[in-house]
Amino acid sequence: MNPITAYISAIKQPFNYSGTASRLEYWMCVVGFIVLSFIVGLVLALIGLDINGGAGGLIGLILWLFLIVLPSLSLAGRRLNDIGWPVWLVILCILIPIVFIIIGIVPGKK
Repeated sequence: MNPITAYISAIKQPFNYSGTASRLEYWMCVVGFIVLSFIVGLVLALIGLDINGGAGGLIGLILWLFLIVLPSLSLAGRRLNDIGWPVWLVILCILIPIVFIIIGIVPGKK
């Protein structure tokens, strides 16, 4: 599995919190999220949209929400299922971002 395949798999199911995600799938998807964040920021900067305010900021926020945030939260939920922790702990991922790293390190139950 490569980062692009993992990201495409995650973006196809942004509201799916059931099922599991292996450590490999999780980390490959994280790499995909980082690369995509860089690309979106670069494209917005190149076309001259100010990502700190105005219409460019709104466009950047919407892109970031639908391409990064929602898929990453559902991926974290599936990863939590894989390690046997309750899915509601995704809330901790929002409040304490280091939880994303912790759930990526803990081995799965299978």
